[in-house]
Amino acid sequence: MQLDPLALLTLLSVPRIGSQRIRSLISRFKTPEAVLAASPRALIEVDGIEKNLAFQIKKGPNIDFAKEQLTKVKSLDVRLLSFWDPNFPVFLKRTADPPVVLFCKGSIETLNTQSIAIVGTRQPSEYAKVVTKNLTGELASKGLTVVSGLARGVDTLAHTETVRIGGKTVAVLGTGVDVVYPAENKALAQSIQENGVLVSEFFMGEGPDAPHFPRR
Repeated sequence: MQLDPLALLTLLSVPRIGSQRIRSLISRFKTPEAVLAASPRALIEVDGIEKNLAFQIKKGPNIDFAKEQLTKVKSLDVRLLSFWDPNFPVFLKRTADPPVVLFCKGSIETLNTQSIAIVGTRQPSEYAKVVTKNLTGELASKGLTVVSGLARGVDTLAHTETVRIGGKTVAVLGTGVDVVYPAENKALAQSIQENGVLVSEFFMGEGPDAPHFPRR
């Protein structure tokens, strides 16, 4: 099911609404436009929507913010994938609380390939560096997509080795997809787009923030 991206981003702009509540609302009303048009009384009938949030949905959406996000998405050749999009990652959809929107830069087809995550410390020992490089190379050469987080250390090594041998890799960011952190990985991020995809659940322009990384 394809949803209107502006309406969905507008709904996401409501403070404290969260992805689980949005999924419940769209399950009931079918589209984000219908959610935004619903009366507070109708909204309250949905599990998890209390009176204060219902009124917040009526008065809280920031359509200017949503339009700004959509402009950035289009200007930077970013693809939006909603939870209801057939290209949304199958295994992510099965997690306890998947995001309702992913911002993707690169090949979205990579998201549903056979993959393996390689993540680790930002300060690996020399032994860990060798193991990461060898393990990554072996797995990527067998056609597995390597998923990591573009952080310093093990993540960077995993992405770099995969790109070096021409494999596919997915970088899951703790920032907006247009913000590369750490900054020294900008060239690597560009290479990843050519060999896979950068993906984030965070709004365009969002910088690094401590709570983002466990959530990622």
